[in-house]
Amino acid sequence: MKIKITFLFVDENILWVGVADKGLLKYSLNNGIRKLEIKFNAAQNPYIYTAQISEDKQYIYFGTNNGIVEYSINKEHFSNLKIAKSLGSYIGVSTKDIYGNLWFTGEKALLGILKNGEQVLLDDSKMFPST
Repeated sequence: MKIKITFLFVDENILWVGVADKGLLKYSLNNGIRKLEIKFNAAQNPYIYTAQISEDKQYIYFGTNNGIVEYSINKEHFSNLKIAKSLGSYIGVSTKDIYGNLWFTGEKALLGILKNGEQVLLDDSKMFPST
């Protein structure tokens, strides 16, 4: 069986693996045991492209082809991140700045998730002239 890996992310001793059209796998790097398998259907988020962990290490934010998914590390729970305005569907690039703020790109806007959890949306059409 061939699989297409679209995403890899390491969080301390956890390896996250995105598999095209299948979902997300979580492996322990300490013992190689698969800890969690999240299967997405085609209507959800079959492609994961990027991820960032919050400064307080409470959340991992995954950029997908259907927005941003927030993973609560303590609760082991996924939910779609609620954003005031659409970024577009493809969230493919992210970074953490020197202040610990997270930034995600979409076709229509740039989203910042500040250290305190507040969101900053940069969506000036002159800066983001996507069609």
